[in-house]
Amino acid sequence: MRHLILLALISVATSLFAQKQITVNISAQETSVNSQVFNVKCNFTKPKFMTSYAVFSVKIPGGFSVKEKYSNVANFEYKNNIVKYTWIRFATSENFNVIFELTPLKNEIKEAEISGSLMYLAQNKKGIINTDTVVINFVKTKEVKIVKKTIKKEEEKTVVVEQQKKTVEIVNASNKIIYCNREIKKTSNKGEYTITLTLNNNSIGAFKIYESLPQGFTFKSEKTDNCSCSHKTGVAEFNLKNISTQSVVKIKYTLLNENAANKPAISGQLIYIKDNKVVRKIIMSK
Repeated sequence: MRHLILLALISVATSLFAQKQITVNISAQETSVNSQVFNVKCNFTKPKFMTSYAVFSVKIPGGFSVKEKYSNVANFEYKNNIVKYTWIRFATSENFNVIFELTPLKNEIKEAEISGSLMYLAQNKKGIINTDTVVINFVKTKEVKIVKKTIKKEEEKTVVVEQQKKTVEIVNASNKIIYCNREIKKTSNKGEYTITLTLNNNSIGAFKIYESLPQGFTFKSEKTDNCSCSHKTGVAEFNLKNISTQSVVKIKYTLLNENAANKPAISGQLIYIKDNKVVRKIIMSK
């Protein structure tokens, strides 16, 4: 009887441990031009031992065509505005992603909300994790029309150039998104790495960055203006306030482990508030 109780407790503990270690995030550009194809990336972090059956579903609003781009080892399906990835056996990697393409079918779409949920099995127990909702805004395109009237050629060229300039400005405006990248470089010291987080900002004054760090590494941060840092076991938190817009901010820290054979595996999130909504973005390593 004691053995049965002990096995049950171990099973529950393992299941809870797996759930705490699983993260699912959807990322896409904040602004897109109508009729333009763009990618939606779904990022997963999980324990390596978790390889059971899993299904990830993403709800797509009406008015879009969907195309598979990268499905890892999952089976891709799109039906009734639901993108579905099915793993008979979950990917063995601790960090991986799947990607699909969206194309707006109408020029009247102003905003789209995308969210998903992961259903998985751990120790024969079912778990569900819901993602945050990603909001994408759309900018209408304007056709460039050449004016053919009885006007001088130089005037005609001026009209066409001005129309083209306006269209380019619309497209450029859609590309001004906030993002954060990570660069990991090995130093000349044994087991030491310098990590640089590059934040491109065009409209927000405050951010939070969470970096999930591997075990066994010593953490040390460099001083950055308007940025405070705190570090707990396995997690580094950076708080940025009073950040000027139209700026690029670089945050640097070092990780040291003389016994490490490989480059440290790091995952992180950039978090900020826009239009009274919490926005979360995965920080991608270069």
